[in-house]
Amino acid sequence: MTDPDNRPAPHWWAERPFWLVVLGLAAVLLPRLAAVPLRGEEHARAEVAAEMRHFGDWVVPRQHGEPYPTRPPLHNWLVAASEAAFGERDRWAVRFPSAVAVVLTAGLLYGYSRQFLGRVGATAAALAYPTFGEVLSQSQQAETEAVYVLFLAGSLLVWHWGYVRRWRPAATWAAAYALAALACLCKGGLQPPAYLCGTVAVYLLLKRDVRFGLSWGHLAGLAVGVGIAAVWAVPCAERVGWATTERVWMADTTGRLVGWTAGPVLWHLVKFPAEAFGSLMPWGLLGLAFVVPGVRRAVAERGIGFCGLAFVLGWLTIWIPPEGLTRYLAPLYPCLAVVLAAVVDAAATAPLVGAAWRRFLLAAAGLVGAAGVGVVTVRFVLPGAGMAFPPAATAGFAAVLLGLAAVLAAARRGRTPGAVAAGVWAVAAGTAVAVVGPLTDARAARTHDVSAAVAALRDRLPPGEPAVRLGPVHAAVPFCLGRVISSRPADPGDLAPGAYFFADVTRGKRPDLPFAWEEVGSVSVGRFRGEVPDREVLVGRRRPEE
Repeated sequence: MTDPDNRPAPHWWAERPFWLVVLGLAAVLLPRLAAVPLRGEEHARAEVAAEMRHFGDWVVPRQHGEPYPTRPPLHNWLVAASEAAFGERDRWAVRFPSAVAVVLTAGLLYGYSRQFLGRVGATAAALAYPTFGEVLSQSQQAETEAVYVLFLAGSLLVWHWGYVRRWRPAATWAAAYALAALACLCKGGLQPPAYLCGTVAVYLLLKRDVRFGLSWGHLAGLAVGVGIAAVWAVPCAERVGWATTERVWMADTTGRLVGWTAGPVLWHLVKFPAEAFGSLMPWGLLGLAFVVPGVRRAVAERGIGFCGLAFVLGWLTIWIPPEGLTRYLAPLYPCLAVVLAAVVDAAATAPLVGAAWRRFLLAAAGLVGAAGVGVVTVRFVLPGAGMAFPPAATAGFAAVLLGLAAVLAAARRGRTPGAVAAGVWAVAAGTAVAVVGPLTDARAARTHDVSAAVAALRDRLPPGEPAVRLGPVHAAVPFCLGRVISSRPADPGDLAPGAYFFADVTRGKRPDLPFAWEEVGSVSVGRFRGEVPDREVLVGRRRPEE
């Protein structure tokens, strides 16, 4: 172990590394939440939250005032609460829950890992997860994933924590099922019960402790989880029926379980490992150490086999279905972070593990140093690539990245826990600086800012003019306008003369309407600047009758 005292830490929250991790992550993740314009599904998540506040209906997710059966509303509740707390309806407020969820998951990882690993190992787990490349991206988006991961991974980690620390069975099961139920209220689907129950069942079979799973405490915990889910599901069913409630719950899952053919399945088996490896950079490189038997033995001695089991079982459920994406695997990234942290924990005491750790630091130093050189190259040699930092800021980012590369190179020569800790912090800092700094700036430069286009359009609409739509309208427009576009005539011909209307159009096609009208403007809702949009929102006005 890397710590002099490797006993379980009951007061882990009072340790200095815990607070350094939590405060450091908050300082890195929060400042640039508004740097990139909202894109993709972010507008839809934010608009559902806005309409909850507008209509006062916190049960049925809505868009344009109509039920929007895509997923349960817990994430939307958090976004709405963030907007209310900060008094703003903007990018920063709608993304705040995601950043907080990543910080909380890191804190949970530190506490869980301290039951098995020393301080350096626990720090590695808490820093590896939020600095996986894909997780850093999720922390800056108003998507469901980061909050979902907090609850689903939390259900697994808390169950195992309670089991090994011998909490009362009812408390262990209740805590795990409560967190799994909250995960269900984020995204619905089958993953939360499947991952929790499947992993625990196999683990208890391997431990020959099936009795723990057949206890009255398990039944009590299950009742807690069902009760939490029912707090939303029953009122929703009373309002829109069980069929619509089931659609809300299962919309993200059912399409991935049907229509498999051999070709796509085989191709996915080949390409998905490469995609997953890329999403886990740079820490994924440390996973290559597991090809060495001595590394596997050293990790196995640290009692974190439950996390390895959870990751392997979950991996199979994503690897085989041809529609599996790396973000579906994200709820198991915290478990993988613990497994990788066990390598770090053994690096100062096990020679074979130490050699693997030093090879990892060499690769990380190369990546971080290349990022520093790349920032300068792209900014000054390839100005069209999108990085628009002032020269001083560019030099600052490059200097920080090159300095961290030097720290990593120096950490390779150390054999002490302090040297290992320096390497952990340098890898995490280098990844965070590169992603949240220059790469975020490049994404911002490439992303089409719908809000700016809507602001220009707003000036052409008379104040207080009723918002009428002719069919569905992309969520970006009502969210950026700050108004719900819910009114929809049964027939377009019923639109009053002189009235303004919104309509989605594709590839520049204009609607064929049963009345004379004039175009007021249009808003591209494409993802990237300069692209020919596949979809626009058109604003028109029915001409007054002669």
